[in-house]
Formats: sequence, C-alpha cells, structure tokens
Amino acid sequence: MAAASPLPLSDCSELERQCHVVRALAKLLECPEADQYPADALNLEELQELRCTVHRHNLDNCRHESRLAVLSYALQNDADLRAAEFNLETESERQGFWNNIHDRIMKKDFSSFSFSREAFESYWESEKANRASQLGPRGCLLKQYTLNHQELIEKHLDKIGNELRDISSKSIERSHTAEARVDALTTDDRNTVWVAAELVHPPVSWRCALDLVVVVDLSGSMCDTIDLLKETLHDIIARLQPEDQVSVIGFSHKPKLLCDWTCLLAPDARANLSSRINSMQAKGGTNLVNALHMAQEQLQSLKALPPHQDFAGCAPIKLMPCHGGHKEAQPVPAKEMSKQSRVAAVVLLSDGYPEEPEEAVCTAACQLIDKMLPADLRIVSLALGSESHPALMSLVAQCGVGPSFYIGSTEQLPEQLGRIWGYLNALTCDNNIFLLLEPLDGSEIV
Repeated sequence: MAAASPLPLSDCSELERQCHVVRALAKLLECPEADQYPADALNLEELQELRCTVHRHNLDNCRHESRLAVLSYALQNDADLRAAEFNLETESERQGFWNNIHDRIMKKDFSSFSFSREAFESYWESEKANRASQLGPRGCLLKQYTLNHQELIEKHLDKIGNELRDISSKSIERSHTAEARVDALTTDDRNTVWVAAELVHPPVSWRCALDLVVVVDLSGSMCDTIDLLKETLHDIIARLQPEDQVSVIGFSHKPKLLCDWTCLLAPDARANLSSRINSMQAKGGTNLVNALHMAQEQLQSLKALPPHQDFAGCAPIKLMPCHGGHKEAQPVPAKEMSKQSRVAAVVLLSDGYPEEPEEAVCTAACQLIDKMLPADLRIVSLALGSESHPALMSLVAQCGVGPSFYIGSTEQLPEQLGRIWGYLNALTCDNNIFLLLEPLDGSEIV
C-alpha cells in the first residue's frame, strides 16, 4: 500500500513506514481510523533509546562510532599523527586529516603508521567484544520491544486498510476544475498496468502563509559544504513572502535553536536571519533524531495567527476524477472558504550521515508528522554535497510525505531550489489533487 523504501529497513520499521504513509492518505480522505494510532501504548521513547544504544555498540554497523574508534587508536599509538593534528588550524583541515587516516586503515594500508596491521586488528576485535559485553541485556530487550511495536502496527495497519477499502469513490467530493490527460499501458504481464497522468490545475489568486522550520546540519562532516549550505539558506530566506514565518534549528552533537519564530513582516527580519546564517560553523557530531524532536516542539509552540488575506470565493480542489480520460477544465463557483489560512513545512538540509540508525531516524520523522495531525505538515529534505547520502534523506522525506532533492554543487542550486519552491508554493495554494483509479468489472487493484 506504500511506495518502496529507498533504504533497506528492519521488518518492524518497514511496517511502521508503510503504516505512516497509509495514515497520511487516510487523513486526506478523512478516514476515522487515521486518528486512532495507539502512540502512547508503543513507548516509542524507550524503543528509540534502545535502538540508538544498540546501534552505537555495533562497530560493524555504526559508521560514526567505527570512525571514532579507528581514529582513537591511531592517534594514541602514533606520535607523528598527534603532532600533525596539533598543527592543524581549521575544522576543514582536521576533518580531511581524520578522513585520510580512516580511509587508509579501512583499505588496510598501514605503511605510514607506527603501528602494524596485526596490532590494529587485535585491538579492533577486542573493542568489538568489549562493546558487546557492555551492551548486556539491552539487545534482547530491544528485540522484545520491537516485536511488541510490530504487533501493534500490524493491527492498526489492518484497520486503516479496511477503512480505505470501504471508502466509495462516489462519496468523495469532486471538483472538475482541473484538466487531465490519462493513458494506460498494459505489458506482457497481464496483471500489470502502467498509468500515466498529466495534470494541469487552474491558476489561483491567493496563497496560504507559510510557517517554515529549517533544520540545518552543522556537524563536522558539513565543513566542506558549509558555503553551499549558506548559499542555499540565503536563497530560501529571500524567497519567503512577508506574511511567512521561519524558525531555524542547527544540530551537531545536539540541536540548538538558532532563530525562534520570526515573521518576515518585521523590518529587520531578513537582515537578522542573514547574519545568523553567515555566522554558522560546522563542527561536532550528527544527532538528527533530537533535531527532529526540536522541530516538533517548535511547531507545537507556534501560536495561531489570523488569516493574512480574505479567502472568500476560493475553492480548494478536493478530487480530480481522471479515470475518464481527457476532461476540459470546468470552472465552478466556490461553495466554501479555505479551512486554513496557514500551512507548515519542515526543510531539512544535511549530508545524510547521522549517528543514529536508520530505523530511529525513520520513526522520528514519522512522529514529527503524526504529532501534528490533523495539520497538513510536510518534510522536504535536501541532500547537500557530492559526498552526501541521498537515500537516507529520501527516506526522511518519504516519512514526511514530501519530496527529496539533491544539491551536489552551486551549479545545481537554481534548478533544484526552483523545484523546491514549486512544491512549497503548491502547499500554500491548498490544491489537493488525487488520482482516482476505479477498476472495471471483474478487475481488482492489489
């Protein structure tokens, strides 16, 4: 019922991801079961803590801890490396120096070190055994929590699935204000049909104000892309409208609120935001989960603001029935005002290498959306830098029911930022368009 994950996940996390995506669809279709997720019964905080603890004790899986363990041994056992590190002045130089040491050891090139390959491998096996013993019963406890979590998710997913199957397409409010061209193609596999839809929605004369939380990765691994990060942030601030609000969170080993909610109507708002962007520095670890929790707290603390425009005469698009082929646009008079005057979004900028396991990041992103229901919150992720990890950033966006983008260099900024703002503008215009597939008699969609 949900698109494939961009990264392989455990059975429990994959079910959780699917359940979250289906819940978002059910919410849009006003399905009653969408609000009945038994979050309190899942004890997610303890589950998340166990996931992170077990992950950090596994040097074969935790990229961050593995790198720290390698560098710790190398610097303790090679005086020349310590002397060279002492003479480095910038974070970028130190990160490059550490990466070079780590890469050589991972490639088993010990020719320039004061210690041997045998000595390092003996330390490595001893360190893995020591961490496994420190973990104690928490590994078994994680398995039990995971099984309980998975059982609850399966039950809830079944309930939502049944509710969605019972929804009649005739009961959904339709608006024939969109133009569509639809083609279907069958393949040699008679059970598969490919559907292509071209949608053109009518222009709108209004927009909702945007409440935007920008979450910025300021860990040490971002030092080589910090200029690209700043340029991207400056562009985002420049494109915001006067009635919009923005909050900025930076994170490394822990999250920090760099800028509380700022309305761009204020005279010095853009100048103050630009100053804070220019002062950003990359240093430290990468704890993304806590940063997503802080984004959730920021959104929950947001005070309701009055509508910035008169929405009378505007009709949001509820459903576009495109199964009938090409339909000409048929403007209809508005029957109701827009239900919301503001929309919210989270934009995450990172290289996609957090210290936490992918399952914990997936759950944190899902929680961020679930806690804000019924608000139509979306997460947009930007993977920055040529060495970034777009797959994990795509997973975060997928859990946030939003798009993911890759910006490898400044040359890609105009095109990709144009796409990002095309998406955000679509959110502010409150145009919800659904592709409705109705099988012919004797056919079934599975």
